[in-house]
Parts: sequence; C-alpha cells; structure tokens
Amino acid sequence: MATLYISDMYTLFNANKMVAIPYFGPRRMGYGLAGSVLMDLTVLEKVEIVGNRLKIIDSSPIGDDFLDGVLSLISKLEHNKKIKYYIKSILHEGGNVFQLFFDHLEFLNYMKLSFTRKRFLPTATVEFVNDELREKVFNNIREILLENKPLSDKSSWYVLSLLRATSSYRDIFGKEYKKQVKNRMKELIGNEPIGKGVKSVIREAETAAPSDSGD
Repeated sequence: MATLYISDMYTLFNANKMVAIPYFGPRRMGYGLAGSVLMDLTVLEKVEIVGNRLKIIDSSPIGDDFLDGVLSLISKLEHNKKIKYYIKSILHEGGNVFQLFFDHLEFLNYMKLSFTRKRFLPTATVEFVNDELREKVFNNIREILLENKPLSDKSSWYVLSLLRATSSYRDIFGKEYKKQVKNRMKELIGNEPIGKGVKSVIREAETAAPSDSGD
C-alpha cells in the first residue's frame, strides 16, 4: 500500500463532497483539497510558508502525477504571494489536475469512483474498497481529539487544521463533542498558516466578498 498523502486523508473525511470540477459547484471540498495539496508540498519540502505567504523552494518532480501537476501549475504563477492566491489559482486554473487526482485515488485501490452529472456538473460518487484503512485514519483522528493522544507526525497536524478550516469535524463528531473537539483543535493547531489560508478563502466565497489578487 502506497503511503497516504495529506490530500488522501482529507479526501477520506470529505469524499461525499467531492465534485469532478470543484470550482463549478460546492466549494468546501475544493478549497480543502487545494489546501491539502499545498500542505503535502510543504511536508515534501517543495514549498515553504513564511508568515501567510508561500515560497516555492524546489520545483523538481516528486514522482506522483497529481502532486507534480499542482507543483508545475503553481511554479508558473507569481511567487511569494499569499496562500489564498495559490488556493484560488489551483481551483480556477487547475481543472485538468483534478483528473490526475482521481486517477491517483484509483491507483491506491482504496476507493472506486463513478461519475454522474447533476445540472451539467460532473459529480464523483465514492465507494470505499478498503474500509479498514479508512477506519484506521478516522480512529487516529478520534483518539487525538477525544482521548488526547499526542500527534504522531506533521501530516496529522495538517489534516486537523484542514478539518478545522473547512468545518469538516462537525460532520465527523456531531454536536455531542463539539466543544471538546473545538478546544482540542485550538490547543493543537493554533494559528497554523495554511489552515488559516483555506479558511479565509472559504469565508470570502461564503460572504461573496470581492476577490483580490492575493497581494
């Protein structure tokens, strides 16, 4: 089994929100997925976050078509811009990259995808092939948030920041543990910059705020 990326783990939590072209439809999955890829590139030391800005430090190939596609895309953009600039660019300019992501998920062999169209929007329906793997990832997050298990690595830290930024944790834990989970996330994540960047883009979309260039 190939190593799971942060984007893979985020997808396990949000597959029911997946669309084939995220920037045409409901955007939570799109923003979270775009943010998760930037986190993958950070862990792989391809980009770094300085303040709330992203800097590309190594554009050489990783060996994964999807991550390499995103890295190639953002390498052609203006450099040293705010995180939300790159998230928006991935969503609005990287539609072809998302097909690479679906191919990647199929290759991992823990999901099967089928496509339907709803009002001209291609929507991906997910069937989990490896429920044991999915439950393992879920249980790890539950133990961290509800049983105060320490974070084992930076990947888990980033996954939590995305669940917080996109409010996905509400679907996972429900109202019963809302306060406990929120307090634990605040304790662990604080002001993690990519999560904050994802949250700011979602907030802009939800409030229909005028977009900017990300300067």
